[in-house]
Amino acid sequence: MQSVTIAELKSNLSSYLRRVRSGEEILVCDRSVPIGKIVPLARGESIGAEEMELAAAGVLKLPDVAHTDLKRSGRGARIASTVVLDALDHDRDE
Repeated sequence: MQSVTIAELKSNLSSYLRRVRSGEEILVCDRSVPIGKIVPLARGESIGAEEMELAAAGVLKLPDVAHTDLKRSGRGARIASTVVLDALDHDRDE
């Protein structure tokens, strides 16, 4: 698993997301302190009730039909890498 800073992740997001799609896990650090992990999704994972509620409230944008891969785990939600990329693109546009 590779460790990456927030700045490095933002600068090379597409590259890191390609690596996640190929099965690699990326540990995200803020000043050398791990704060999160980007992990690939297993096939067949589905959107949970909490994600549906967040989407209904307009807080979360659900992925398109081809990428309906969200799973709730003990450490938080796993989100399809395309969702992360779309959200970051949207945030940058604002």
